[in-house]
Formats: sequence, C-alpha cells, structure tokens
Amino acid sequence: MSSNVVHLHKNTAPPAEPAPVTTLTVIPDAPAAPPVPLWVRSGRAIRAAVTDERTKTAARTVARHSLYVFGGARIVGRRAWDGRTAARYERYMRTAEATGNMEAAAEWEERGQRFREARHRRRMDLLHSPLDAAKGAAVSAGMGVGGLVLLGIAMAVATKDPTDVVTPLMAVIKFINLMITIVRVVWGPLVTLGPFLAFDTENGLPVSEARERNRTNWYAHARAHAAREWPTAAAKHRASIAESLTIATMALCPTGKGRPADDLLRRALYQWGFNAGRHDQQPPEAEARALAWVERNAPAVTDLDSPQRVRTVLEHLAKRQDGKPAAANTFRRRRAVLSNCLRLAGEHELLPGNPLHRVHWETPKAVEELTCGASPRRRRREPCWTPSARRAFGAPTWSRSSRASTTRQCGPKRYPCSALTSANYRRTVGDGSCWPAPGRRSVRPGPTMASRTRNGS
Repeated sequence: MSSNVVHLHKNTAPPAEPAPVTTLTVIPDAPAAPPVPLWVRSGRAIRAAVTDERTKTAARTVARHSLYVFGGARIVGRRAWDGRTAARYERYMRTAEATGNMEAAAEWEERGQRFREARHRRRMDLLHSPLDAAKGAAVSAGMGVGGLVLLGIAMAVATKDPTDVVTPLMAVIKFINLMITIVRVVWGPLVTLGPFLAFDTENGLPVSEARERNRTNWYAHARAHAAREWPTAAAKHRASIAESLTIATMALCPTGKGRPADDLLRRALYQWGFNAGRHDQQPPEAEARALAWVERNAPAVTDLDSPQRVRTVLEHLAKRQDGKPAAANTFRRRRAVLSNCLRLAGEHELLPGNPLHRVHWETPKAVEELTCGASPRRRRREPCWTPSARRAFGAPTWSRSSRASTTRQCGPKRYPCSALTSANYRRTVGDGSCWPAPGRRSVRPGPTMASRTRNGS
C-alpha cells in the first residue's frame, strides 16, 4: 500500500553524494643513523668536562695555590741553605766586588772563612762525640768494677774466704735488679694517684681534702674582697665593685621558694652587703633577713671552678637591670671586678686558678652615644667630624663656654644640650653652631643605682 502513496510536497533534501575514496600512501622509515663510536663519545664528554667554567676555575685555583706552596718551599729551602753553607757570605762578597767596595768584600770573605772553620769544628765534634761518650762510659764502668773488686779482695783477705771477692759486685747487681722491679710495679699506680696524694704544707692533709674542708662561702669571700679594695678605691670604683659583686651573687644564688624579691635582694647587697663603709652598721630588718638568706644559700667558692657556672655569671654581668645588653665598657668593668675577686680566691688557695681564663667570651663593640636635652633618656649619636663636614661647615675654632646650657646644630636643626658646663670647650663653626669638643664627651649618664636609692625610687 505504501508504494501507491503519492506525496504532495517536494523533497528538498539533495541527493546524497558518493563518499570520497581515501588513498593510503605507505611512507618508508628513515634509515637508522650509524652508531657513534665509543671513542668519539668519550672524547666529547672529556672536552665538555675540560672546557666547563667550573673546571677552569678549579684548575686556576689549584695552580695558584700550588705556586704559593712552591714559592714558599723555595724561600724556606734557600734560607736553610744559607744557614748551613757559606752561600750568603759569597753573595754579599760578590755584591761588594760589583760595587767596587773591596774593603767590604774582604770583610765578607773573612767572615765566610770563620764560618767554615766553625762549621768544620762542629762536624768534627759531632763525629767524635759518640766515641768520647763510649770511652767515658767504659772508663767509668771499669773504675766502678775495679773498685768493687778491690773491696771484695779486702773482704776476702779479712774473712779468708775467696768467694767474698765478688760479693760487692753481686750486691750491686741485685740492688739494681730490685730497683728495676720496684719501678715497674709502683710507677703506674703512682702516676694515677699522684694528683690525689699532694699534701697541704700547713695542715698535712691532701690538697683535695683540704680544699673541701675549707669551703669558704662565696658571699663571705666577696664581702672580704670588697672590704679589702674599699680603702684605696675611688668613689666610682667603689660603686662598680658593689654593683658587680651584687650581680654575680644574685646569679649564683639559687632561684626558688624562699628567695627574697630581686629588688629587695639587690638593695640589701648593694647598700649593705658589699658597702664596706656600712659593715659596722646594722641594716634594716628586711635587708637583714635577705642578707641572712644569702649567707645560708650562697655556694662555696670551690663550686665556681666550673666554666658553665662562670659563664652564667658572665651572662648576667652582660645585661642591664631591664634585661637589655649592657654597654661593652660596662661589661669590661664588671668582669674586671669579678676577675680580681676570683684571683684573690686563687691566692687564698680556695681555687686552683682563675676559672675566667677557661671561658671564651667575646665582648661586643662599644657604641658611644650623646645624651642631649633635659631628659637623660633622649640620646642622640654624637656627630662625626669628617673632612667633608669640615669643608661643608668651615674650619672649627675653639672657645670656652660660660653658659651652662648651649646648643649644637645637626644639619638644619638645633638641639639644646644641657650637659655642657663652663669647664667644657666647644667648637664654633662658621655659622655660629656649637659642637662638643672631641676630648670631652658631653654625655649625661642615666641614673645609677646609688642615685636611684638616694631619690627613693
């Protein structure tokens, strides 16, 4: 039935075209490259390694340092040759002849001849010394044996026993054998126990036991050291002694339950413990309790014979009260006080030596600052008077200041500097600005412990 149906619309789809035919072309493979010989590959690798920049740098370095070694060996060899031969005198003599100075040439020739004669005598003595030593030893041994035989003959005549002729000789041989046996048996233990068998000349006890019995308290020793240095020390040095020993004692005392507050402990040690001027006075009750605690808990002086403990003390000396690093000059001053105290302990045989010498400590470089203005906390770096600054500001002149407060100019600004007094000099530049004199640093230090104590802070 479908074949008799007549469609009433036109079919707009174009007739399908036949599919294109794809033609495949077979492309033959490229011919394989011929293998590169092994010697060619090795040559390329060697050339790449030789021409590399790192290889060139290493070769230049090795060559340069090899030349240094060769040159140094040449110089050493030449000096050794000049010292053992007369080549030096020959060279000086030829130089004098070349300059026409015949007197100097004759003098150098004479010196060379004396050198040769002295060298010949030394060599002959060196050759003859073994023979002379052997002859001397043989003569000494013969005389000794002869003396012993004569002694034996005398004994045989006295006892009418011919065997007594060799009795002295056999006694000497047996004595030598006994000494050798004793040395073999006793030498090892003596070397091991020698350091422990050293005795004190005063009480007859071993040095180690005497040191253990004489366990002087650190606080008592430091207090005695401060009293010893106090009469001859200046006022500032006294404050430095008290401050340094206070810091060291606080670092050595144990931290834990029962320790007084740091402010109280510092005040008690600084004002009363290490202030030799107040040793005959009675401290307040709080300070007295703190000092009694220090006297009970401070370690013995012998306990400081430890580099670790001394390093701990140095770390505290290198810090300020607020924990920041102290100035290099301040640390050196404190370390000197501690070193003197430990050296005194060595003199009293409380320590075998100064333990500070076994601690490696590097002191930071000092930084100089200038304090200007009314507040001591405002610090500015002191200007560096360079040649360029001299040319820029003009040649400075010196004048004496009669005012207690002057000004100095740093660039376009002026800052009041109240640290300059009438005894200080100032430099006046062309524009009238004032600069501190280099010989007198216009530094106004911050409040010290003593000034804070006087002010009640």
